[in-house]
Order: sequence, then C-alpha cells, then structure tokens
Amino acid sequence: MRNDLKRRLRAVEIARSGGIEIWVKQDDGMARSLDGKQIATCEEAEERAHATGTTLIFFSELDLLL
Repeated sequence: MRNDLKRRLRAVEIARSGGIEIWVKQDDGMARSLDGKQIATCEEAEERAHATGTTLIFFSELDLLL
C-alpha cells in the first residue's frame, strides 16, 4: 500500500503545473524530500515552495511505514 500511495502522489506531483512535493519530517526538526536530495528545516522548505507556487505535503517517517 505504501508504494502505491507513493507512486500515485508522485504522479500528481508531476502532473500539476505548480506541483506538489512530498517531504518527510525528521525527529531533529529537519525535513527531506522523498528522494533525499533536498534537506532543510520545515520553514525553509515551505518558503521555497511558496516562492515557486508548489504545495508541500509533510509526512512523518512513521506515516511512511504505514
């Protein structure tokens, strides 16, 4: 189920013009993109997303295990 959700959300992310990005909140207050290429505080990620018109969705690491 987790892989199916990830696949569907990525399809939506690619299809939307402004797009959505899925980020993972970590216990240390940082967040990382699903592919792990971007790491920032949640506030920095939200600022970047706002500047580009992107919608962010945050999941905890526990949420991704479901």
